[in-house]
Amino acid sequence: MQRLRLILAIGLAVLMSVAPCVSTIAAAGEPECYPVQIPCPPNSGKDVCWKQVCTGGDDHGGGDDGSGTGTGGEAYTKCMFAGREVPCVGPAGTWSAAHSCWLTLTTPQQPPPAGTKDEDGDWYWCTPPPPYIGSRPPVWIEGPAITWVDPGPLAAQVAGTMPLAKPETHMAPKPPLMTYVGLETWLWIPESQWKPLSASTSLSGATVTVTATPVRVSWNMTEASVRCFSPGRPWVRGMSSDEVTDCDYVYQTVSDGQPDGAYKVSAQLAYKVAWTCTGPCLGTEGSLGILPGPVSDRTNLRVGERQSVVIR
Repeated sequence: MQRLRLILAIGLAVLMSVAPCVSTIAAAGEPECYPVQIPCPPNSGKDVCWKQVCTGGDDHGGGDDGSGTGTGGEAYTKCMFAGREVPCVGPAGTWSAAHSCWLTLTTPQQPPPAGTKDEDGDWYWCTPPPPYIGSRPPVWIEGPAITWVDPGPLAAQVAGTMPLAKPETHMAPKPPLMTYVGLETWLWIPESQWKPLSASTSLSGATVTVTATPVRVSWNMTEASVRCFSPGRPWVRGMSSDEVTDCDYVYQTVSDGQPDGAYKVSAQLAYKVAWTCTGPCLGTEGSLGILPGPVSDRTNLRVGERQSVVIR
């Protein structure tokens, strides 16, 4: 007779750190979080547990560089029922989101339903959460023995392989041209880099699909950090001075005192990462939070000061 077993999909995404963006100067921004494996608490019923580790906010150096740490919620899958969390594994068996109960094989197995054979499936006890007391009548589940998959760690593994975009930065005035103190410097990345990414993987009959959606670009201007919640608007030659953008920065000091006489400018995309799971999953959907992509190459930007000319 087939045996019920819990298979935990193990895989930690080692993710690169990223930088911040929407047109606001970044102060203490929301943290960037990523999952790490931790020892499971005693009697948790889990073989693998995860916790989110979060970077600190931004400073005037700009960017989420992975320096500061903090802890967020646990990143392993949470099993939910009627809006509250329930144990994924317990004395009553393994939680089934499809049946809203904990399942465990009945022992001994009863004869199969009329018109089916022993090898067609198995009988399971289906125990719902409190306030229900006891078990419902056994349920017949067709197919091979159920292999339950924990989609959270599997989703983290998929996210770690996704080709998050390395921003191609653009500015106006365009380097090597100089910008000036008090002048609005436009910032943008290609629209083609501001798009959702999706990837899937399957394990033991379950399919986990991960979607990473851009939510901001973080610009490290050296003097400060800027967060833009769009790719920005490209500047086109011939635009009037009345044109506006939602992603820009205004320097307060000249760059003469900087190495090479220029500020170093870089950018980083941040993605909101969510997953869904179909098949024998402990959960059907979840989130990995805000995850960073790679940092762009640095660009030298010279900042000068416009001189007033007095005509007598």
